[in-house]
Amino acid sequence: MAMDADLKGQDANAHLANSLRFTTSINFHILSAIVSLIGIENGWPVGVQLISTRYREVICLEAAKNVENQLGEFYDRFQFPQTNNEH
Repeated sequence: MAMDADLKGQDANAHLANSLRFTTSINFHILSAIVSLIGIENGWPVGVQLISTRYREVICLEAAKNVENQLGEFYDRFQFPQTNNEH
């Protein structure tokens, strides 16, 4: 899974950094943005990125809620392996 891509070596780390390039650039422009997870493809998360003008976070949150309402909550649609959180 991509959740541990940063631990899998230089190639996986480069792929992860490349995947994040669109998300981090939005922050530099001080725009409102949110990403909604909509699936898994080849072990990698797939999402939709919603961007609005500055200081309009509510628009992004409402749009993300609409995406989730249309597709259903991600965790309801996909099965995840059980983890043992006991130490």
